[in-house]
Amino acid sequence: MAAATSTSSTALAHPKTLNPASKSAAAGSVSFPAAQPPCPLAASAGGRRRRGAVAAKVSSPQVIGATMPSLDFETSVFKKEKVSLAGHDEYIVRGGRNLFPLLPEAFKGIKQIGVIGWGSQGPAQAQNLRDSLAEAKSDIVVKIGLRKGSKSFEEARAAGFTEESGTLGDIWETISSSDLLLLLISDAAQADNYEEIFSHMKPNSILGLSHGFLLGHLQSVGLDFPKNISVVAVCPKGMGPSVRRLYVQGKEVNGAGINSSFAVHQDVDGRATDVALGWSVALGSPFTFATTLEQEYRSDIFGERGILLGAVHGIVEALFRRYTEHGMDEDSAYKNTVECITGIISKTISKKGMLEVYNSLTEEGKKQFIEAYSAAYYPCMDILYECYEDVSSGSEIRSVVLAGRRFYEKEGLPAFPMGTLINTYVEGILLGAVHGIVEALFRRYTEHGMDEDSAYKNTVECITGIISKTIAKKGMLEVYNSLTEEGKKQFIEAYSAAYYPCMDILYECYEDVSSGSEIRSVVLAGRRFYEKEGLPAFPMGNIDQTRYVEGGERVRSTRPAGDLGPLHPFTAGVYVALMMAQIEVLRKKGHSYSEIINESLIESVDSLNPFMHARGVAFMVDNCSTTARLGSRKWAPRFDYILTQQAFVTVDKNAPVNQDLISNFFSDPVHSAIEVCAQLRPTVDISVPADADFVRPELRQSS
Repeated sequence: MAAATSTSSTALAHPKTLNPASKSAAAGSVSFPAAQPPCPLAASAGGRRRRGAVAAKVSSPQVIGATMPSLDFETSVFKKEKVSLAGHDEYIVRGGRNLFPLLPEAFKGIKQIGVIGWGSQGPAQAQNLRDSLAEAKSDIVVKIGLRKGSKSFEEARAAGFTEESGTLGDIWETISSSDLLLLLISDAAQADNYEEIFSHMKPNSILGLSHGFLLGHLQSVGLDFPKNISVVAVCPKGMGPSVRRLYVQGKEVNGAGINSSFAVHQDVDGRATDVALGWSVALGSPFTFATTLEQEYRSDIFGERGILLGAVHGIVEALFRRYTEHGMDEDSAYKNTVECITGIISKTISKKGMLEVYNSLTEEGKKQFIEAYSAAYYPCMDILYECYEDVSSGSEIRSVVLAGRRFYEKEGLPAFPMGTLINTYVEGILLGAVHGIVEALFRRYTEHGMDEDSAYKNTVECITGIISKTIAKKGMLEVYNSLTEEGKKQFIEAYSAAYYPCMDILYECYEDVSSGSEIRSVVLAGRRFYEKEGLPAFPMGNIDQTRYVEGGERVRSTRPAGDLGPLHPFTAGVYVALMMAQIEVLRKKGHSYSEIINESLIESVDSLNPFMHARGVAFMVDNCSTTARLGSRKWAPRFDYILTQQAFVTVDKNAPVNQDLISNFFSDPVHSAIEVCAQLRPTVDISVPADADFVRPELRQSS
C-alpha cells in the first residue's frame, strides 16, 4: 500500500489528469489559462514549451474538514512505528545513520537523482544525499541541474559537483535523464515552468517536491500532475541551511538533522513510499511523519506567515516599541524581545514545552504572562485565521506568484527585489508572525521607558534565546513555570490580551492558503521579479531599517557565550499566545498533531529562531525560500498592528484577564503531545557561527 496520499495512491486518482509530456505530444492538445509572463527559467529552454505535458482541467480541490486524517502507510524497507499524540495514533519512521545501508534498497531502480535549483533547500539536500549515498556505498549519481549561465554553477562546483564527474549540468538534460527529480527551484518558477519541466520527465520517473505549493497552484488553475509519473514530497521542517548544518554537526551523532514530513500524492508503480522515506532518511531526518501534499502546503505556507516568520517579526517590533515607549532603554528592550524569544523561550519550549515557560516565572512574572496571553490570544487568532483562509482559498499562492514577477525588470520599470533584513534592530527574528511580534513589543517597551538595548534583549533575545530553548527542550508550559510569581502574572496578562488578536490574523492567513489566494499571490509576486511588458523588475525590498538594528548589533557583540537572554514574562505571554493560537487554527482545520507541532513549535524553536538569535531577523528570514520571504514581509506588519491596537491596549486599560483562556492553556492536550515529540527532536542543537558557509552567499559574514 502506498503512503498517505492527498488523493488516492494510484495514478488514476484524477479522472482528468493531464497527460505528461511525451516528447511527441501534440502542442495545444488541452486548453490552458491565459499565459503569464514566465520566469527566466522558461526562457532558457529556448522556447521549447510543450503544452501536451500539463494536466487537463480537474474539479475544485476538496475542502478539508476538522477531522484529523488517517495517515497510515506501508513500507517494505523501513520500520514503521506508532506514536500516540494527544490521544491520536500516528505513524513515523525514525531516522539515523545506521539506516544508510538500506538506501540502495529504498532507491531500487534509481540510477540518477536530479536536483534542480540552488537556493535554500537545493545545496543542503544535494550534499546530504550525496554524502549519505557515499556512506551507503551506493553508485547512485546525485546531479545538479542549473540554467545555462547561472551564477550558481560556481557555488555548486565549490560544493564538489562538477561537469567532469557528471554531477553538474544543464537543467533540461538533467531533468530528462533523472529517475528521481527533486524540483527545488522557487515556487514562482515552478508555477511558470511546470509545463516544460513535465514535458522533459521520463515516463515512470518520480517527481520529488519539498513543498506542496505546485499542487496548490495547479488546483487554482484547474490542473493536476501528469498521470504517468509518481509524485512524492519530503518536506524538512527547517530552512535549507539548517538541514545541512545539523547534518554536518551530527556526523558523529546518530540521527542528527531536521525532522521531515512526507507525502505520496501519486504512485504509478508501487515504489513511491519507500523512495520518499529513503530520501528523508538520507537527508538526516531524526523522524519522518506522514501528511498529504495538500495539508503540507496549507500548514507550511500558513506557518511561515504565522509563528515561524511573519508573526514573530511583528511581535518583536510591537513589543520593542511598547517597552521603549514605557521607559526601557533600547538595548534592554532588544534583550527582552528578540533575545528573550530566540533564547530562553525557544530553548525552554524546545526542551520542556510551553507550560515550562510559564512555570519558570516568578509569581509576579506569571501575573504578567497571564495578562499578556489573555490580551494577545484573540488578536493573534484573528490574523492567523485570516492567513489560513487566504492560503486555503488560493489567494496567498496567487500573491506569491505575482510578487515573484516583480523581482525582475519589466515594462520599462526597475526591479523591486526583496530587501535584506540585515540592518534592522530585530535582525534575524523569525518570519512573519515573530517579526511582527518583536516589532510591536520593542516599540511598546521603549514607549514605556525601557532603553533600546534592554528592549531588544527582552524581545528578540528573549524569544530566540531562553524562550525558544525552553520550548524546544521542555515545552511551552515550562516557559510559564520558570517565571517568578510576578512574572507569571505578567505572562497571563499578555497571553490573555494577545491570544485572540493573533488568532484573528492566523485564521485569515490559513483561509488564504486553503482557498488558493495565497498561492496565487506567491505566483504573481514571483512574476514581478522580472522585467515584463515594458515595466522594470520589482524585487523584494529591504526590511531592515527600523531603529533597533544598531541596538541588536550592540547586544550581540557583548553577549557572553551561551547566554540565552532574559525571560521577560510579558514577551513570553505574547509569544506563547501566538503559538497556541496557531496550534488551535491548524487543529480546527484537521491537521495531524505531528504536523501541527512541527510547523508551530519544533521548526520555530529548533531551526529558525537560532538564526535570528545569531544575527537578527533578516538573517533568519532571508535564508528561507522566496515564498517564505514574501509571506513574512506581507504578514509581519499585520501582527504588529493588531497587537498594538487590540492586545496591548487591553492590558493598559486593566481589563480583566480571560480566565477560561488561561485555564484552557494549562489543560490543553497538546502539551502531552509535545512531550512525545520532544523525545524525537534532533540529537544536537544547531550552531550558527558568524562566518556561516552554509547560508546564502550574500548573507555570509566574515568573523
